[in-house]
Amino acid sequence: GLDPSALLALKRVLQHLASRDDVTILMATPVPELVAEIADQVAILNAGTIIACDTIPNLAQKTGRQTLDEIYQSLANPESKDSFARYLQGQPK
Repeated sequence: GLDPSALLALKRVLQHLASRDDVTILMATPVPELVAEIADQVAILNAGTIIACDTIPNLAQKTGRQTLDEIYQSLANPESKDSFARYLQGQPK
């Protein structure tokens, strides 16, 4: 992981690069908040396959989720997410 000052420096570099029209940044990160702050469009991969590619607001609207992490979880694991929700509501699997 990065300490807070290194994360801030990385964020500034990525924002600078992302502001250019001819740049695509590929990130594999466990910090979806960083991606949400920088990206104007995201591709979500699961098991090596792109399962969604759109803007974060469009993906949020399509999935009914708010954060990039929630969007990923709903797209990558729809059965487990729904099963867990039913479990919390006391409904059968």
